Amino acid sequence: METAEDLLHEVWLRFRGRSSADIRSPGAYLSRIADNLAADEARRQARRLQASEVNDLLDLRDDAPTAEQSIIARDEIRAVVAAISELPERQRAIFIAARLRGERYASIAARHSITTRTVENEVRRVLDHCAARLDRLPR
Repeated sequence: METAEDLLHEVWLRFRGRSSADIRSPGAYLSRIADNLAADEARRQARRLQASEVNDLLDLRDDAPTAEQSIIARDEIRAVVAAISELPERQRAIFIAARLRGERYASIAARHSITTRTVENEVRRVLDHCAARLDRLPR
C-alpha cells in the first residue's frame, strides 16, 4: 500500500509542476504519468532481490582451499614433480608432450619412432608411477 501512496504522491508532484496551459488533455496526461511511474516501479521491483535470494547469497560456501588443503596440494605437486624427474628421459619426454603440452599421440610416436600404442603404454606407466608416489605421502 505504501508504494501506491508514494506513486500517487509522485504523480501529483509531477502534475502540479506543470502549468495548465502546457497540458492539452489533463486526464490523459495524468494517466500517462501514472503508467510511466508504475512501469518504472515494476522495473525497480524486478531488479530488487527477495529476502530468500539475499539469504542464499549470504550462505554461499567459500570454495577457497583451507591452509591444510593448500599444504597437501603443494606436497602432492612436489611428489609428482619428483616422480616425473625419476623417469627415463624418453618416458618423461613422451609424458610431458602428451599430458602437459597436449600433443597427439601420433605425432609423439612419429618423433620417437615408436607406435601410438607404445605412447599410450608409456603415458599409463608414468601415471601409475606418479600415483604410487602419491600413495606414499603421509596423510
